[in-house]
Amino acid sequence: MIEYPIFLWVALIIVPLAIGGMLWRERQAKQLIKRLGLVEKLINLDLKTRRISYLARVGVLVCLLIALARPKWGVAEQVIVAEGIGIVWVLDVSRSMDTQDIAPSRLERAKLMMNVLMGNNPSHQFGAVIFAENSVTKLPMTTDTQSARAIVQSFSTGAIGQQGTDIIHALQSALGLLDQRMVAHGMVIVLSDGEHNRSSNELETVIEQANLRNIPIYALGYGTAEGGMIPDGNGDFIRDGGGGQVISRLDAQLLLKITILTGGIYQQATSTGEEVAFLQRVIDGMETTQFERRSRLDYVPRFPLFIALALGLLLVDGMVGNGKKHLVFDDISDLGL
Repeated sequence: MIEYPIFLWVALIIVPLAIGGMLWRERQAKQLIKRLGLVEKLINLDLKTRRISYLARVGVLVCLLIALARPKWGVAEQVIVAEGIGIVWVLDVSRSMDTQDIAPSRLERAKLMMNVLMGNNPSHQFGAVIFAENSVTKLPMTTDTQSARAIVQSFSTGAIGQQGTDIIHALQSALGLLDQRMVAHGMVIVLSDGEHNRSSNELETVIEQANLRNIPIYALGYGTAEGGMIPDGNGDFIRDGGGGQVISRLDAQLLLKITILTGGIYQQATSTGEEVAFLQRVIDGMETTQFERRSRLDYVPRFPLFIALALGLLLVDGMVGNGKKHLVFDDISDLGL
C-alpha cells in the first residue's frame, strides 16, 4: 500500500534522467581523456569511483522519495483506548432564548460556546438534551465531536413545538445519559435563561440522583437583568394579552440553587466569553475514565527502512569521497574547456 504514490512517479522520472546524465558526463570525460592524452587507466579508475559516489547520491534521493510516498505492507494489531469524561449539555430551546439581549441571541451564543468546547475536547464524550415544555434527547453520548457539533448547530427554538420551560425533566434525561462508567467522571451543563414555569416538586429527586452518582451540575445563565423583547419569528415580538411586548429577563435563582446543591458552579454568560475559559478549566481538572478499548488491524508503515537505507548510502558516498584522490577533475569545466 502506497499512501502518496506521486512521489514514486517523481522517482521514476528522476532515476533515468540522473543515470543518463551520468553516462553523458562520462562519455564527455573519456573523449577529453583521449584528446589530451591523459593516463587512461588512472582516469578510468577515478571515473569508476565517481560513478559509485554519484549513484549513491541518486540512491539517497530515491530512498527519500520512496519514504515520502509512505509505503506500507504487512499488518499489525493496534489497540485503541478512548479515555475522557462524559459531558451532557442541557440546552434551553424555549422561545425566550431567541431574545437578543446577548448578541446575536441567547441561543446562538449558547450553541457557539458548546461547539467551541467540543472542538477543544475531542477525546471526551458528549451528549445533548434540549428542552422547552418537555425535553428531548437529541444527541446520545458520543466521541464523534464533528458530528455532534453539526447536530448542535441545527438546534432552534422551533425544535420543540410546545413552549414552556421545564428544566427538571431535562435534567432527569441528562442524568440518564451518563452510564455507570461516568460515576465521578461526568458532568451536566445547563444552558438557559432560567425562566421556569413548571412545578419544582421533583427538583429534590433530581438533586439526590446527581449527588448519589457524584455528578455535578453546572449552569450558564444567558440573558441580562434588563432583558429584551422575544422575537415571534414573523418580524415582530411576542405580546401579552393586552397587546404589550413581553420582556424576557435572566432568572438565575433556580439555576443557582441546582448548582449549589449538586456541587457545581453557576456563571452568567458574558459578552467576552469568559464562561468558555471557565468551563475549560473545570473540564481539565476532572479525572478521566476509559470509555472503550478496541483493537484493529492496520498496515505497518515501512518508510523508516528507506530512511535508514538513505543514511547508509550517504555513509557510502562519504567513504568514497574521502578515499578518492581526485586524480583528474571534479567537473569537465575544471579543464578550462
